[in-house]
Amino acid sequence: ERLIRATRRIAYNLEAPWIAVNVNTGLRLTDEDQAQMMKNLALVRELGGELVMSTEADVPAALQRVGRQKNVTQIVLGRPTRRMFKDLIEGGSLLDRLVRESGEFDVHVIRQDRKTGYRLPWWKTIGVHSPAGSYWSVSLLVAGVAVLSALADPFIGYRAVGFLFLLGVLGVGLFFSMGPILFAAATSVLVWDFFFIPPALTLQIAERDDLIMCAMYFVAAITTGLLTNRLRRNERLLRDRDERTTLLYEIVSDIVKASGRAEFFSSICGRVGRALVGDCTVLLLDPSGRFASVANDVNHDVGNDVANEKEMAVATWACRANKRAGWSTDTLSEAAALYVPLKGKGPPVGVLVYRPAARKRLGVDR
Repeated sequence: ERLIRATRRIAYNLEAPWIAVNVNTGLRLTDEDQAQMMKNLALVRELGGELVMSTEADVPAALQRVGRQKNVTQIVLGRPTRRMFKDLIEGGSLLDRLVRESGEFDVHVIRQDRKTGYRLPWWKTIGVHSPAGSYWSVSLLVAGVAVLSALADPFIGYRAVGFLFLLGVLGVGLFFSMGPILFAAATSVLVWDFFFIPPALTLQIAERDDLIMCAMYFVAAITTGLLTNRLRRNERLLRDRDERTTLLYEIVSDIVKASGRAEFFSSICGRVGRALVGDCTVLLLDPSGRFASVANDVNHDVGNDVANEKEMAVATWACRANKRAGWSTDTLSEAAALYVPLKGKGPPVGVLVYRPAARKRLGVDR
């Protein structure tokens, strides 16, 4: 919030428009962080900033791309928290990379009142949390590789057997998250050491070369697992971006092909409802200032779309205040639906009503 207000003041003094960029990197946020993010996005809209949503694993690259597209001259960001291991892997902090790679932008750094960052422990941000079934599947895979290695050991030797276990870890990386990958790497090392590295049936390693090789194997397994996990996350982000682009294209196509307002509103509500797993209805204000549903018919009784007078009061408030209200917001959150004002050239012309099939909070990219 402090960063948003500081950026707005800088833009006001320069008499320039300003943009807030939200980058979805695929990492999971706590409910508290998610709620704070929604408040931040609402504050951007309230202060008159342009909001840009981006889906990309690399935050500095996303900021540079948006900056070039929007002809940005200055970037304002908070002072990042130093994380030695993460900064080493990614080539520096967000600030370091922007200063080094963004020669066409001026970079302003705003001090923070408190330490920022994810409230989740670091091991949860990389995806260690996985269903118990995933770990059972990995255990069976390691056991299968161990049996295969026992059959191959007399012919290829115990050192070459290590590459079979490494191949198994790579296979785990293609289908599972980081937690099972780390579990597969650790158990593979233990099984290889206990059953194959002399002296057998002990965890003792007699030869120094074998000890070094065992350590290098573990490092290689974790590194390949991290890289494979990152590739899978990037693939998921690209798939999500493609789905949103396809949805927007289909909505525009429906508007062009529709013969009337009621027809394309009905089609749009259906598509948005399927994408968000819920029911959507559009309520527009008639000349008398009352709501009329246009999802199916202009003169449709809105009582069929809004459950009761309390829900209607929430819809009315959202339209008059020009702010989101209802479920998943901080305003009248006990409502059964989410009410989003539809903005025209002047005051809002109506509201979009979204009733979720499950009470799971929407993400910031929805």
